[in-house]
Amino acid sequence: MNARHTLKPEVVNEAKRQNLLSAVAADEAKLNNLVDKLRSPEIGIAIDDVETLSKVSHEWVKGYMTDAYNKFINNLGFVPKGIKDGFIEEFNKVGKRADGLCNAVRNLLDKYKGIEVRKTADGFAFDGAQVLESVTERSKRHFTPLQREYYKRLGSLVDALNEVAAFEDANDLKRFVINGSQFNVMSGDVLKYVDVRSVGKYFAAPSDGDVTPNRVELTPKAFAQMIDAEGIFYGITRDTPRDTPDEAKKCASNAPC
Repeated sequence: MNARHTLKPEVVNEAKRQNLLSAVAADEAKLNNLVDKLRSPEIGIAIDDVETLSKVSHEWVKGYMTDAYNKFINNLGFVPKGIKDGFIEEFNKVGKRADGLCNAVRNLLDKYKGIEVRKTADGFAFDGAQVLESVTERSKRHFTPLQREYYKRLGSLVDALNEVAAFEDANDLKRFVINGSQFNVMSGDVLKYVDVRSVGKYFAAPSDGDVTPNRVELTPKAFAQMIDAEGIFYGITRDTPRDTPDEAKKCASNAPC
């Protein structure tokens, strides 16, 4: 058995991890953009440290605007009612805009609950080490012992197909293994069609100069796609009765039975 056909209990999907890291970077930019808008002259709420940022919410900005209004009015002394009403209206307008921004900030912080936020020269950032640990865990695909054993056996099939494909090439034979043909096998008491081409559907290697053409390759990513798409480890097993014509036809078409 080729050692490269030994599947680990968990495998990191690197493409998914990079996508998640990009999403975190986008959220960091969004967070700092929201803070900048709150700091703008139109609103004037400065959030300059992590402690203040952590308090941002609907209730926090409501209290902030109330305190700011009371401080402003108290410093003016006597204010005619009409003018005072105008001040209230303006404070309410600012408070409404600030409330929407603060709610967006709170949603982002809640999204990354458990991840520390740090103050940087450019604004705020989520802790890099904690982010990497979190997205790596979310990018892992876990395989059961049964799935790992199945992977090893598929590896034997792939090796055998490649051995025959090499023989075909060496002797200028038609590429039967990769191009495929259907043949019948018995599975329990149900006749099923097994298509050699179904291997290539998930394991066909691209002819990009780095891989030998007319070969197939088994990878954890391809294996995960196969078992998810075909429902191999879900639903009916070989011991489940499948004696109706519709079920037999469904299995014969390689649809999830």
